[in-house]
Amino acid sequence: MYIAVAIIALFLGLNALVAPLVYYAKPIHGRVIDAETLQPVQGAIIGARWVLWLLWIGERDSIREVQTITDLNGNYAIAGGMMLRWPPVGWLDFSDPAMVVFKSGYEAEFLSNGLDRNGWVRRSQWDGIEIELKPFRGTPQARLNELYLVLRYCGRSKRCYEELN
Repeated sequence: MYIAVAIIALFLGLNALVAPLVYYAKPIHGRVIDAETLQPVQGAIIGARWVLWLLWIGERDSIREVQTITDLNGNYAIAGGMMLRWPPVGWLDFSDPAMVVFKSGYEAEFLSNGLDRNGWVRRSQWDGIEIELKPFRGTPQARLNELYLVLRYCGRSKRCYEELN
């Protein structure tokens, strides 16, 4: 019993030394356009998540979720900010921040981050990039499946629910 407790304490201590307790998310800005007309998409919702993986298998939790909406010219901005790794027995996901972009009448765009994120400063490969949304032309069932994923992704965001209504 004492050996098991000692091993767990050692593992938790090593995890606290390896993974930072505080992270900083750099600001993200960009533009959303219609993939066919190349015109700006006003009112698209952008959701960004930084996910904390916990030591127990299969569990994770968002330590920061931000939603914003595009302006008349399709521009959006997500402010940077500090994030505390709590509980201190996990690490930030390697694809953070993951983003979703959606608007009624368009296919949702799910974006993962491919930049090197091993440090305490996290940046997005989507910063300064134009994101193209394709008009939705699928079946009602395909749309329901997509909206289900968007809701799972956005959590209980009021903006997400308003856009889906």
